[in-house]
Amino acid sequence: MPLYDGRKALVTGAASGIGKHLAYHLVEQGARVLCSDINETAGNAAVAELNRGRPAEVAYFVKADVTNWLEMVELFRRAVSIFEGNLDFVFANAGTAALGFPDQAGPPNFTPIMVNLVGVMYTIQVAVNHFREFKTPGRIVVTASQSSLHPFSGEPVYTASKFGVLGLVRATAPRTVREKILINAVGPGSTTTALMPPDIEALMNASGLKVSKETIMKAFDLFLTPECKYSGQFAEAVGDNVSLYKFPIPSFIKNKL
Repeated sequence: MPLYDGRKALVTGAASGIGKHLAYHLVEQGARVLCSDINETAGNAAVAELNRGRPAEVAYFVKADVTNWLEMVELFRRAVSIFEGNLDFVFANAGTAALGFPDQAGPPNFTPIMVNLVGVMYTIQVAVNHFREFKTPGRIVVTASQSSLHPFSGEPVYTASKFGVLGLVRATAPRTVREKILINAVGPGSTTTALMPPDIEALMNASGLKVSKETIMKAFDLFLTPECKYSGQFAEAVGDNVSLYKFPIPSFIKNKL
């Protein structure tokens, strides 16, 4: 039986790269998927590709900007309408990068902070509200980065956003775990996406950080199995390996729960 038979999932940033591959992986494993992206043309094309040759629709597209709170609320409302009920999985995957800092004359480009961190905050909050409304358990998996652990000097602003994402996941997960709302993060190494400049990808690959999308999917699968109890943890996907970082809950946080 497929791993995710009958499950319903929402993936942001699903028009290309890791998000598109994740949507395909979920569908191949029996899930129905609501794909969301700010790029409507690419998003509709991805969904058409996912549905091609199938007897019934398994993928749907709704345009949404993860940095717009009202659009994210509407996205989840549409999910409830499409699936006629609650979601099982939510993937905060949308991301972007910006080069230049600190070698530029003007102000830094804060777009990665808005998309990669604020957008993830919005996605997590609306997802938690959704699972609480339906009184169901849920899985939230955030696409972080290998640079969430190791500073990447090629893109300092991107690195800052991904460091923030890991901190956000680790601090938020203890607040929802008792409701069986599990929040974890996946940190891929270097893989070909629309965000990755070819010269930086070549540099990272030469440093041993290359990873296939198939290995990245194994990292996502780690947090989706029915027996998974992890929350607030990080799965790093580099080379052919997935390494689980099991961070302890700090005592000063645990004592306040």
